[in-house]
Amino acid sequence: MLLLFTVYGIYKNRDEFRSSIVKLLAFVVSAILIFLSAVWIIGAATGGISTLTPLKYQSLENSSHGKKGYSVDILLSEVKASKKPVIVNFTKESCAACKELDIVTFADTNVKEAFKDYTFIQVDLTNNTEQDQEMLKHFGIFGTPNILFFDKNGEFQKDKTITGLITPDKLIQHLKSIK
Repeated sequence: MLLLFTVYGIYKNRDEFRSSIVKLLAFVVSAILIFLSAVWIIGAATGGISTLTPLKYQSLENSSHGKKGYSVDILLSEVKASKKPVIVNFTKESCAACKELDIVTFADTNVKEAFKDYTFIQVDLTNNTEQDQEMLKHFGIFGTPNILFFDKNGEFQKDKTITGLITPDKLIQHLKSIK
């Protein structure tokens, strides 16, 4: 729509632009608006979720929504088996905030670097099974996204739980408090 109005505005007001500087400025602004409109349209048509970075997802590896079918016992055994602190991300396919965490926060190069000191487990709650409900109840959370933390001894750090979105910088700061 923005593209259509921009082109119409240029056509409608073409005789009013007498000065060459005004013409140049109008051309540059119009070209930028046309370009942005095209990028936003392509981003929206191909599944982009952010107007600030509509094509960013295309440069990332496909992110997994995590493992389905986890039970509390299986998850806790994986946590105990880890020699490092553990990050557990509860996600589901229909969760826009979860996708944004994958695309913006977890894909950040600084976050990826910080994650090397941790075991990262993604648990997919898309199917909302009895096991999924049991897991939510066990950890005292109500849905997605939720990021849980366990120290290197496998102890759940309930006070460190993150619910909702978090920026890469804030997540890195948060990780420094978990060892």
